[in-house]
Amino acid sequence: MLGITSMQNYYYNGIWRMDWGLGNPNKTAALVAMLMIAVWSLAYIRRWGFWFSLILFTGLGISLIHTFSRGGLLALLFGLMPLIYFASRPWSKNKIIGCVLSIGLMLGVSIYLDATGRFEEGVATEDRSITNRLAIWKAVPKMMVDAPYGWGIGNSGKSYMEWYQPLDHTEQYRTLVNSHLTWLVEFNWPSRFLYISSWIIIFLICWPNENVQPLSLVLGIWIAFAVAAAFSSVAESPWLWILPLMSLS
Repeated sequence: MLGITSMQNYYYNGIWRMDWGLGNPNKTAALVAMLMIAVWSLAYIRRWGFWFSLILFTGLGISLIHTFSRGGLLALLFGLMPLIYFASRPWSKNKIIGCVLSIGLMLGVSIYLDATGRFEEGVATEDRSITNRLAIWKAVPKMMVDAPYGWGIGNSGKSYMEWYQPLDHTEQYRTLVNSHLTWLVEFNWPSRFLYISSWIIIFLICWPNENVQPLSLVLGIWIAFAVAAAFSSVAESPWLWILPLMSLS
């Protein structure tokens, strides 16, 4: 049941999807993705920090794969872009080999757990969870226009089911399976503009300038958080806000 969070166990093909007590593997994946970016701060603090960061990155990467979360994987990939783009060059041969081995190990674990099948769903084959998401998100602009004062906090899923869900669909939703769109539908227009403006301001603050490498980490963490929240309602967890907010200090 999409958009509904509970303390139940989640499985994919009989394999437990890792959950660190956050109630949903997608929330766990969002946290892991941000941590995988944050650990590279050690590479800027100590000379030997690169290798320690790489070890932590690899271990967390295996945990991320074990969540089977496609949104978490995309969050990581997008979040790593600022780090890669602003990284010091040239990269030594040993560091490149280390990164290749890390990626190879994570890929091997993914194949062993058959997580690759999960990640390929919606690309090679049709996936109802993706098509249902797209159907919900397509209705968001109309929901916003139809309710200029907002549908009310906690009412987005119910409002979608009652007024916008196709009659031949019986799925139940608590949210719109996207934190950003959920809140934009539930808020009134002033709050919607404030929400969007807040994200723009955060990205402007984090954009690397003279402190390129530290700020690239902060930007990466916030990008990962934003992307994860775009594929599931993960931002409702207050625990996931701790690391991004700490990175701004």
